[in-house]
Amino acid sequence: MHVYETKTKERIQNSFIEELNEKQFEQIHVADVCRRAHVSRVTFYNWYSDKFELLDDIFNEMIVEIRKKMDVRQQANNPEDEPIQGYINLLDIILESTAGQYDFLKKAEENEDSWLYYYFYNSILKGIVSLMERYAGTISPRFSSEQTASFLCGGLWNFIRTCRSRQMKEDEIRHQAEELLKAILTSDAFRQ
Repeated sequence: MHVYETKTKERIQNSFIEELNEKQFEQIHVADVCRRAHVSRVTFYNWYSDKFELLDDIFNEMIVEIRKKMDVRQQANNPEDEPIQGYINLLDIILESTAGQYDFLKKAEENEDSWLYYYFYNSILKGIVSLMERYAGTISPRFSSEQTASFLCGGLWNFIRTCRSRQMKEDEIRHQAEELLKAILTSDAFRQ
């Protein structure tokens, strides 16, 4: 991909995020994104078939970036691939990745924007399920990977959101979220 093409794609994505900051997902039209990004509809459709694919791409790129960071973090401070530390590493990376995008992501709440919530939640959920499957032999949750991941994703995201709404510092949020996650992972729900 050429630099110009990459910049065009980034402009489309950034314009879409800006639209999301002002409107609900279902109120956004491709023409709005094109106008803001200063690209034609033809250019938009060279990249995406519709706004749903654009949103998927944004979240998928976030997941790819989180996975890359996870691999680096695991090699650096969890070479034994210990499951609880793996989950803590993932939590830290998610907190780091979402800190700079909190205004955008806080709209991804069910009562704010149900479409955005659905896409965000399912993207994060896929990442957690794959991590759980990675540790299936070591941590054996009593419930399915999807059920457990749903609980962890929804619960931790709401915990983080609540902490941020209370103006807590990121280090304090991280510490408390890690403490809560360790307590959950060492509970009977993760032992058979």
